[in-house]
Amino acid sequence: MRETTTPTNEELIADMLAIYHELGYLTCSSYRTYGLYSEGIAERRFGTWRRACEIANIPMTRRSKKVVALTTTRCIHCDEWFDRPKDDPSHRRCKTCRKAAQWVQPVQEGWETIAC
Repeated sequence: MRETTTPTNEELIADMLAIYHELGYLTCSSYRTYGLYSEGIAERRFGTWRRACEIANIPMTRRSKKVVALTTTRCIHCDEWFDRPKDDPSHRRCKTCRKAAQWVQPVQEGWETIAC
C-alpha cells in the first residue's frame, strides 16, 4: 500500500534507489508499480522524472534482467520477480499484491464464517 505521508526528498530518493537496485533499472512505469510513493511526487519535487533520476544518480537506460510482455494479465510473484528469497525482510510488493492484501484476508474470514 502506498504511503499516505509526504516523503522527504531523501526518502523519495532512497525508495527510487531501492527499486533500482532490486530491478537493475528504474523507469517511471516501474516506479509507479513498485514505488512506495507516487512518481508524480518525484516529478513535482525535481521538475522532471529525468532530473529526479539524475539527482539519485540512476542511469536512464533499461537493462532488464527479465522481459515481461506488456499484456501480462496476472501478477508475477514478487519474490520471483525481484529474485529474492521468500523470507527477505524488505517486503516490497507490486501494486497487484498490495491491493490483493487489502481484500484477501476479509474475504477468507467471511468465507470461513459462511462455510462453517
